[in-house]
Amino acid sequence: MSDNCENIRDSSEEDNDQMHGVHFINLEEIMDIFEEQQQREEQEFRDSSEEDNHQMRGVHIINLERIREISEEQQQREEQEFDEREEVKRRIMELEKAYKQKREVFEQQFQLGQELEAEMNKIAAENKDFTNTEKEYQQKAESRRKLREREDVETQERHQELMSEEESRTRRSYMKEVEDETRCLRKQKEEKTAEPKLEQVQEELQRKDAEVDTISWTLIQNNNQIGERLSTIEDLRREQQELQEKLKKRQQKQILAAEKAPATKRHWSSALDLFFQEQRELREKLNKLKPILSAQKASSTSTVRLKHGSSAMDVKDERHPKNDNWQRCLIFLWKGVKVAGYITFCVLLPVEIIASMAPDCNLPAHDCDLYNVVYHLLDSYCPHHASPVY
Repeated sequence: MSDNCENIRDSSEEDNDQMHGVHFINLEEIMDIFEEQQQREEQEFRDSSEEDNHQMRGVHIINLERIREISEEQQQREEQEFDEREEVKRRIMELEKAYKQKREVFEQQFQLGQELEAEMNKIAAENKDFTNTEKEYQQKAESRRKLREREDVETQERHQELMSEEESRTRRSYMKEVEDETRCLRKQKEEKTAEPKLEQVQEELQRKDAEVDTISWTLIQNNNQIGERLSTIEDLRREQQELQEKLKKRQQKQILAAEKAPATKRHWSSALDLFFQEQRELREKLNKLKPILSAQKASSTSTVRLKHGSSAMDVKDERHPKNDNWQRCLIFLWKGVKVAGYITFCVLLPVEIIASMAPDCNLPAHDCDLYNVVYHLLDSYCPHHASPVY
């Protein structure tokens, strides 16, 4: 920083010298110009005066014209000189302004350089102070380190002196005694803590045995209930088969009766009533079976967990494949009953419609069948008809 300040100062001084030199050179040129102009004017005036004298001796008119020309030339010269002077003054003013501006800039830079130099001096002084303090701290740290090393050496020597053979023996014997006492205390604590632990374990085992007994009893009861329900399901299946056989027989009888007997409303309505009543009975019986099957499912999926100490044991009832088979059989039977009911309903419904449309059968008993009834109904709507052909 100090080198930069010196360079700025030297450059500013050189600029100032150059400015002063330029200023003096301009003034000298101006003075030379003025002197040359004056000399020219004097020489011209002398020449003109001599010519005028010669001309005045000759002719007076020519001298007047010459005087006029000289006066005009002088005016022109004066105007030129005036313009030159004004131009010189203008240049001088511009140079003075530039000089002042450069002077101000130089002064500002010089002031900044002085301020920077002062700051640099301050920083250098602070750096010296810091270096001095750092050296002092290093010296103090080194002295303290040496003191610690000496103290460590002294403590080691004292420790070695203290740890003599006799003291080591006494300490070993004392340590053995302490170890023996600690072992005895540990054994006593273990014995004291083992007694309540054994009691707790026995109580826990008794409780687990009671739980196992209750769970086994519930499993036995569930198995008995499942056996009873299986027997009831078999009985219901037999009853269902018997009811289906009865229903088939009655349907066949009703169809034969409808073919042979006279087709009246009472016959068809009684047959339909019987059919619907049998279907209701079957539905009621199957509805009774549904809660039994649901209870059977719940009992077959029951789980029991037993814990003995830290181990756990899961006990799970296995599903009986027989129960699933019985359940499927019942579902298929119920579907078959539904299909048979729908078929008989679809057969009997048009027959009853036809019977309601023709309340009396005018045909003999052996010819009163479905085809003849239909033909008899259509006979009134078809004027051109023939006897049915079978």
